[in-house]
Amino acid sequence: MHVMQVSHMYPRFREHRYGITMKDQIAALAEVCQVDSSVISPVPWVPPMLRRLPRWSQLSVSPRSAEMDGIHVSYPRYLTAPFGLLRKMSWSAFGAAATRAVHEVPNTAKVKLVHAHMAIPDGLAALGISRSLSCPFVVTIQATDLDLTARAGEVQRALLGQVFSAASVVISPSPRLTRTLVAQFACSAVTVPYGIHPDDPHGEAGTTRAEFPVGQILLTVARLLRSKGIDYLIRAFSNLINEQVQLHLVIVGDGPEREHLEAIVDRAGLAEHVSFLGALSHRDVLRYMAACDVFVLPSWRETFGLVYLEAMAAGKPIIGVRGQGIDGIIEDGRTGFLVAPQSISELTQSLRRVLMDSELAQAVATDGRALVFDTLTWERTAERTMEIYEQAIS
Repeated sequence: MHVMQVSHMYPRFREHRYGITMKDQIAALAEVCQVDSSVISPVPWVPPMLRRLPRWSQLSVSPRSAEMDGIHVSYPRYLTAPFGLLRKMSWSAFGAAATRAVHEVPNTAKVKLVHAHMAIPDGLAALGISRSLSCPFVVTIQATDLDLTARAGEVQRALLGQVFSAASVVISPSPRLTRTLVAQFACSAVTVPYGIHPDDPHGEAGTTRAEFPVGQILLTVARLLRSKGIDYLIRAFSNLINEQVQLHLVIVGDGPEREHLEAIVDRAGLAEHVSFLGALSHRDVLRYMAACDVFVLPSWRETFGLVYLEAMAAGKPIIGVRGQGIDGIIEDGRTGFLVAPQSISELTQSLRRVLMDSELAQAVATDGRALVFDTLTWERTAERTMEIYEQAIS
């Protein structure tokens, strides 16, 4: 089977981690189910006067096409307005660029199905491509579709409804998003969680632990955005430090909130207890996961959160947020812990509980690891997705 994959989040360079979820899923479909894929990933056209700005510089050097792990990826350019202006016009330009790119992709005549990896804008493009190729399409929803786009106005809701009604199957990566979709749009979805590679090496924990003072290590890994809740984590962490708990907080990742977060740490007098490591390679991230005692990410807008699964695979208890992607994947108190969004008190209480009760922490970590290895691998995701593909084209 040949599938045309549409994702504006697909990595533009081999070493990029952004969009790695889509890349790993498509690679697993090829390896496990022998699905041949081509990828269309439209990129905004950057005018010369903006190409020196950090936000736009990487876009300007993106390739027009690439062969990545045996998969042809096309990066057609489309005209977009900066800072989210004229968004509907940008989505139309995105779809037009994707449809034009179809005819530049090898083996287009063999395409049996189109798979969009987000409803807007990918789903709008997939709708046009499926009509052009006279084949069905499926769409995977993301948190942005339901938590942001659906709430942005009636035009946006109408476009989402158009995509959902035209798709042969709507796929949801988490039970929470499935419930939200049904509530908001009264349409059904098939829940297919993302996965991890169970054989990823986590490295030697002892060497990494030696980098930090004695005590227990809390780890968080995220792009430093406000929605990731790292400020709430720092304040909860401060409560425990004030209780004389021997802890060190390790923050891996970079982003626009870093300066603000560092200021919070400095004002709270926590500089010797908190380490900002910036963006790291995936191998180094796994090394810190092996070394930590607890992984916590209090993100209150999360489609899924592969980092939770990676920490669980390393045998660590995790703390996530109720009502987000990991809710419904883990069971609170059995395979992980869940707290209310933006609640410093609940986060403090949950951290205290897992840090003070080593038997509970170990039991939850053991059950969480078993859950990941039994059901949350890319192999299982590929098998479930293949079943949906076969249903869509039958």
